[in-house]
Amino acid sequence: MKQCPNCGELIGDNANECFKCHYNYSYGRVVTSREDRNEFEAIKQQEQKEGKAHYEYKVEVINDCSTGEINAAELQRLLAEYSLRGWRLHSVFTNEVGKNSGGVAVSFLGLSVNATIDQTILIFERCIKALETC
Repeated sequence: MKQCPNCGELIGDNANECFKCHYNYSYGRVVTSREDRNEFEAIKQQEQKEGKAHYEYKVEVINDCSTGEINAAELQRLLAEYSLRGWRLHSVFTNEVGKNSGGVAVSFLGLSVNATIDQTILIFERCIKALETC
């Protein structure tokens, strides 16, 4: 473990930046967002000179049906819609969103509500710089 010289936060030995104050060990200081943007633009220009591909991503969320089944019709519609526009499915994962509410006591009977919704998250990818590899 090492200690950030800017804020004193303890971070891992392999970390290049403090997670709390964003002190950058390579630069020896906190890097401003303007410097980050300038560095990003420089990297982007260098990649364009080298002919590297660039991609864009889109995230779609499908809530499962009340029965717990995946909404297959919505999934099929999204896949068809995105594929027609040049997107390909990059990743899929599920997420359980839940909510617990406090119990209500009625006489001797205690009631509580536990509601969860499952979601299917789709990440689509599309090449925005035409190359032989896209």
